[in-house]
Amino acid sequence: MKALLLVFTFCLANAALAQDAPFNRSKDLLLLQHDMGNDPDDLNAVAVEACMLQHPDYDDVDFYAVVGTRNLYSGHFGWIDECRALMAQLFGAKGPLWTDAETEAQWAASLDIVKGKVKTVLLNGGRVWVVEAGTSDFTRDWVNMLKNDAQVNNSLLTSHVVVVQHGFSNEKNTDPADLTFVQNNTDYYKIGEGKLDFDRSNTPKYLSTNTDFLPAAAAASNPNTYARDAFQALQTALAPHIPTTGNTTLANGGVDFTDTVEMWWILGMNTTTEGSVANVWDKFIVNDPDSSGGGGTDGEKVFQESEGLVIMEMESTQSPLGNWIKIEEGDTNYVSGATGGVHLEFGGNSQTGGPADSPLVYKFKVNQSGKYHLNMRARKRLAGGDPDWTNDCYVRMEGNFTSGSAHYDVNVLRVDTKLYGGNENNWGWALKLDSADAHRVPAIYQLVAGETYTFIVSGRSQRFNLDRIIFRYSTVDLNDLTGTRTTCVPIR
Repeated sequence: MKALLLVFTFCLANAALAQDAPFNRSKDLLLLQHDMGNDPDDLNAVAVEACMLQHPDYDDVDFYAVVGTRNLYSGHFGWIDECRALMAQLFGAKGPLWTDAETEAQWAASLDIVKGKVKTVLLNGGRVWVVEAGTSDFTRDWVNMLKNDAQVNNSLLTSHVVVVQHGFSNEKNTDPADLTFVQNNTDYYKIGEGKLDFDRSNTPKYLSTNTDFLPAAAAASNPNTYARDAFQALQTALAPHIPTTGNTTLANGGVDFTDTVEMWWILGMNTTTEGSVANVWDKFIVNDPDSSGGGGTDGEKVFQESEGLVIMEMESTQSPLGNWIKIEEGDTNYVSGATGGVHLEFGGNSQTGGPADSPLVYKFKVNQSGKYHLNMRARKRLAGGDPDWTNDCYVRMEGNFTSGSAHYDVNVLRVDTKLYGGNENNWGWALKLDSADAHRVPAIYQLVAGETYTFIVSGRSQRFNLDRIIFRYSTVDLNDLTGTRTTCVPIR
């Protein structure tokens, strides 16, 4: 009887792999719902999922994330602050791409957000695919809200809301009435848990006790800067809870993103290139975006403003470095405090300057129109030179904008113009232009929401070091810009 039961369970998982229709990227929504319960594997999973959604194979997937979707009666989860910090690193400020349902009020507010998004997709002929990485109580609530919405035909819920569950314990811990409701009122699938090899569960094994994966992802030498920053944030989030977690894999330095098998199944991911922990690391985590195309559409990163700030690491450029030298923590000329443990130093021309050389390209968008000040985190490595040497680069901008300053017109900002500043012994700010038409005045741009801008930095004086580029909205104080503030998330 025991053998028959095991075979029957296997067959159910096998049958669940047959989708009625594939994910339609032109009109479907991927809804990531993580309970963030007593097991911090959710933190590991969202970090991996975010990196997958940055890759050009999946960066056209429309998604929204909700964390804290555990049963309200189970109490608060123990790492809400760490979770919020990680989500902000992965997806930017709370609101546009994610929210949390930690308190009763936030639960209600999150339900309203999800109901609105799901309703819009359904009424436009799309499907909503739910990564049910936890119990189904939250899903029950928003499905019930839609059932009582006169504009939504109930048949759409059973045919176009696809709920994918991988955990038997998640089903067990869901209120029985809520689970039955969701199963009866959506297109509900139960798939393998992601803890066994393909030949035993027909889902990937996204679990490994190998202790090399996490350090490789968070290493300063990781060429995938988005993943590097994501996993450094993950390590920070996990650190306080590792000693007490019941997840022995994570406690011993391994990886556990078994929740992600639901996203793997929904998006029809490849069993060969995305079907193991090693596959995922090679393709999405430690890949070189310059060679593999990861990080944006057609290999191009476009950064998104968040809370009045566009923050781009210098090493995140996808341009050839030319005479720029990548310096990492531990290198001879490394400047302590560089965000991510990496910065660039210009090695061309002379200490006193020269023509624009080795242009580095960065693209970004802003969410609110207005004046933005340019600040570049800089250091001048004098090495015995004059205090006015090795302290500048060239900058220019392309796109739909005007000058935000009364001291010069837009033409100054459209051509290679000297920008200078920085400290001798530590990081400072380069924020003033210096040319015949703009003499020692701040660089200010009048930008338009939704437009894509191309910003180009070129080398001018040798040994000038740059850590990051910041465009700050006029209401953001320069004193609020610390070296550790989160880098903005690249979008497609």
